Amino acid sequence: RMAQLAPIGMYAITPDSRTTFHNKAYLDITGITEDSIEAQTDPAEYVHPNDRERVTTAWLQCLEDKQSFTIEYRVSRAWSFTDPISGETFEGDTYVLATAAPEMDEDGNIVHVQGWLLDVSDRKYHEKIRIQQIEVEQSETKFARLAADAPLGMYLLKPNGEPLYLNDAYFEILGFTREEFEEAQERGLGWGDRIHEDDQPKVGEAWMALAERGIPLNLEYRIKKPWKYIDEATGLEMSGETWLQGTAIAEIGIDGSVVAIQGFVNEISLKKASERLLSEKLEDALEHKRQADRFIDMTSHEMRNPLSAILQSADGILTTLENNNRLGITSGITTFSGDVLETVLDAAQTIILCAQHQGRIVDDILTLSKLDSNLLVVSPDTVDMRSLLEKCFKMHEAELIRA
Repeated sequence: RMAQLAPIGMYAITPDSRTTFHNKAYLDITGITEDSIEAQTDPAEYVHPNDRERVTTAWLQCLEDKQSFTIEYRVSRAWSFTDPISGETFEGDTYVLATAAPEMDEDGNIVHVQGWLLDVSDRKYHEKIRIQQIEVEQSETKFARLAADAPLGMYLLKPNGEPLYLNDAYFEILGFTREEFEEAQERGLGWGDRIHEDDQPKVGEAWMALAERGIPLNLEYRIKKPWKYIDEATGLEMSGETWLQGTAIAEIGIDGSVVAIQGFVNEISLKKASERLLSEKLEDALEHKRQADRFIDMTSHEMRNPLSAILQSADGILTTLENNNRLGITSGITTFSGDVLETVLDAAQTIILCAQHQGRIVDDILTLSKLDSNLLVVSPDTVDMRSLLEKCFKMHEAELIRA
């Protein structure tokens, strides 16, 4: 009777896995039913599948060595616990601590194995919770050390801007001490007083969107602290405004409201100065290019006049020599000998070809200049093809004759 009332599960099982004795606690703990015992179901069927092989190995070792053993394992029955204070229900696996010892007859043969079961699920649950708490505490400690040494400014604020946590880099980047920040906080200014006047509206608007609606903040803005940098390689000193890159997200509570804001600030003054310097150099390069283009355009226009004179003079030489040659042949009187005349004609034609080539180069330069300046417009138009071709031939009549 005492065995039946005991809160510890008791049992006796034969080597061929038949249960010959059990109390009520044994059934409650393992989830085994009276019907399954009468059906001689193997008790191993009620062990959790992930622990079944380990328990079976310990059982067989006990039968072989005829030695007692103690083991902790899970059974198939689910475990649940309701906190009497919070009313919260927790669920999980049922853990048991089992001790078993073989009982032998006079010949040393095992008659049955008797054992005891204790439900340790509550202990396992609290061990798990404690381990999780320790891990959280260790993580918080590691994070605190990381945040303290981080080069980024890190902060945790209430939606109204009141600080919950600020690391040292935060104060260094914004350019004030903790004491100065606390004084500004008492005056109702806090970190907002450090924002550049021109950027306070956009920072305030982004902060309100984050604090009221939880919209993430990602913003570049200036602060009042001046910035100075000396290049170690060149010794060049740069100065200007201090730029920050701010990133922040909201922690949302159960009711959907913003309960805290965590974020980071990183100084990007050097990057902004490099961008400004690059932009200035690019603008200088473009200006030099524009000046060079204007010079080439002006030179090209000026080259057209002497080229026209060269072409006209060379063409006049050719015409005069050709006419003189025809008259000489007719009258029998020649001013130049045949070789001299041929040399002069060839030189004049060479001058014309070179001048025409230079003229085409000048025309191409001016055409490209018009394209760069969007002054050259190409648009379709209705034309008389025959008339257009006649005009083209007329313009190049002299060249076609010499070809």
